[in-house]
Amino acid sequence: IGKVALIPIKKNISKRLICFEMKDRAIPRKGYTICINDKEIGVVTSGGFSSVLDMGVGMGYVNQEFCKAGNKIGINIRGSIKNAIIKKPPLYTHGTLYS
Repeated sequence: IGKVALIPIKKNISKRLICFEMKDRAIPRKGYTICINDKEIGVVTSGGFSSVLDMGVGMGYVNQEFCKAGNKIGINIRGSIKNAIIKKPPLYTHGTLYS
């Protein structure tokens, strides 16, 4: 597949992969829904507790218009919306080339 073939495909992408940090004390898991203002905008693909950051972190696909770093999102964890924020990867930079 060349560049010419990929251009129309790229225009039709509706979701983007994001990284997020939990602001509430909660651990996101695969399959939980991501929402803004009670509107479902995506789904968590992976998540867990980061012992280095001492918080829950995760990744997920969201609608393209909501994927900007700094956007506040909610993660529906067992019927309760927990606050999170979209972050630009990598989430941990201390002691890496990014520090």
